[in-house]
Amino acid sequence: MFSRVFRLLTEDCDVNKNLRLSRLFQFLQEISIADTERLGYPREKTLDKGLLWVVGKQRVEIKRLPVYGEEIRLETWPGEKTPFLFPRHYAIYGNNEEPLVKASAVWTLISEQNRMMVNPKDHGIVIEGEARGGEIPFQFPMKSFPLLGRAMLKASWRDCDLNGHMNNTAYLDEAEDLIPLEYLKSHVPSAIDIAYKKEIPLGEEVEVSYGDEGGVYVFSCPSFFLRLTF
Repeated sequence: MFSRVFRLLTEDCDVNKNLRLSRLFQFLQEISIADTERLGYPREKTLDKGLLWVVGKQRVEIKRLPVYGEEIRLETWPGEKTPFLFPRHYAIYGNNEEPLVKASAVWTLISEQNRMMVNPKDHGIVIEGEARGGEIPFQFPMKSFPLLGRAMLKASWRDCDLNGHMNNTAYLDEAEDLIPLEYLKSHVPSAIDIAYKKEIPLGEEVEVSYGDEGGVYVFSCPSFFLRLTF
């Protein structure tokens, strides 16, 4: 298990002084990279050799979002090994070790050249994981209801990362922009589910369908499926 401590700054938080959802996902992304490097796989063995870490699926369960100025402890550990995939789990604790957030993700390695999944063993990459108990399952039900809204999403320079595509954390900002402000001011999600289907390269646009029903907002496009449960 690997952990880091953060104190939330102004740029980490939204109008309600809560941790921004996109920043939450950035924290998960950053600690995943840090732990992978600690386990013996720095960029010299991946990025510099044309291998990219990409996330395929994430689920986050929220008891309470941490707030501005709060010191939080974020921990992560690799899950039980799966062929070609790297499950990873997370937990966030607040003041007095109050459990705030639990999360799970599935990572994989792709070739920078052809964007296809690679066998990590062919590149000497093996990460042993463990089951600690209480981990979030990776499968989540796809509730179906009409998605009547339509919006265009563009992979701008600001939102793209060193992999050359729109960073997954930016999807949260784009989704929140499609939710009524008054609703956002008075509601905090209890769960976030994302399945990533296809990257959005720099400069490309996709059409997003979206809708809500009973406190559940869904966003769907050829690149991802996102569900926010309030």
